[in-house]
Amino acid sequence: MKRKIFIIISAVILLCVCLMLWYIITTKYKYNHLNIEKLPDIELFTSKNIPFYIPNSYKAVIIVFFKSDCQYCLDEIRQLSDSETIFEKAQVYCVTVEPVEYLKDIESNFFLSQIIFLQDREKYLYDALSVKHYPSAYLFTSDRKFIKRFTGFAHVNEITSYIPNEQTD
Repeated sequence: MKRKIFIIISAVILLCVCLMLWYIITTKYKYNHLNIEKLPDIELFTSKNIPFYIPNSYKAVIIVFFKSDCQYCLDEIRQLSDSETIFEKAQVYCVTVEPVEYLKDIESNFFLSQIIFLQDREKYLYDALSVKHYPSAYLFTSDRKFIKRFTGFAHVNEITSYIPNEQTD
């Protein structure tokens, strides 16, 4: 009788361990493999609550998701706004899912920058890009094809190194 109980408990524990491993592996795979090929045409909002769609451009597109209380996010935005060459190669959009009041506050700190600040009110872009960490930067070609995701603080030189040469002409 004790042997049967031992076998059943061992089988249950083994099953639980296998299920946990399966869950960990599948969630890691989903996170590491962004399933987006092109930048979707999603309605975002300016700090004045005006609907905004990221337009097609002759430049690459960089989207940075940020939170207003994240120091790394603010450092990322600051280094992008201070870069002299980034705006020749790409248009930068900083997007948040926070209320518009937070967006206005951050935007006011970077009013001389060429960065466009937007709110993803319904989290459509946030969900489409599977944002998990802040800051998260996403690089797209001028024809909206996905190039690379940068998780955490990424230096401007690292981001621009992935912009194809035809985007910089």
